Amino acid sequence: MLDAAIFDRIGAPVAMRTASGMQTQEVRLGAGCLSRGPSVLHFGLRGNGTVLEIEVRWPGPGGQVSRLKRADADRLTRISHRERRPAKFSNRL
Repeated sequence: MLDAAIFDRIGAPVAMRTASGMQTQEVRLGAGCLSRGPSVLHFGLRGNGTVLEIEVRWPGPGGQVSRLKRADADRLTRISHRERRPAKFSNRL
């Protein structure tokens, strides 16, 4: 889950790397007409129990990147973005 103001997240590419390879997704505003979906991205781990790295490239000036090394499977991982502060990570169900 990406935790930032909605307009700070739109278009953010998120890459997730496991032993099996890399998957990427992009945060979108909505999934249908007049809709706004949550900024929760789901990645299938293909039998891997551990995520080696998650990388978020935040849109906007400065080209800020947040990286999380090692995350467990079957968890909701929240990645926060705040200007002038380091990214915060939590890894919980």
